[in-house]
Amino acid sequence: MRIETSLIESQNALRHADLDKDYAALGERLGRRGIDIDAVARDVSGFTVAVPSWGVGTGGTRFARFPGAGEPRGIFEKLDD
Repeated sequence: MRIETSLIESQNALRHADLDKDYAALGERLGRRGIDIDAVARDVSGFTVAVPSWGVGTGGTRFARFPGAGEPRGIFEKLDD
């Protein structure tokens, strides 16, 4: 199961105004310390995180999985829970 784009967009729209205010306030705080929030945002935008497939279950290692009864088999089932 995938999360519908329309759901993401509608939820983001509900929070957009508050997010803009919070971002501006954070920018002011960082600016007082000589930190450019736009430079930080640029640097962070290049950061990625890889989640290994064995990391989405409750039991197992990188070599094998040992699922329990009713355990999600993947990230989308985990999100459904």
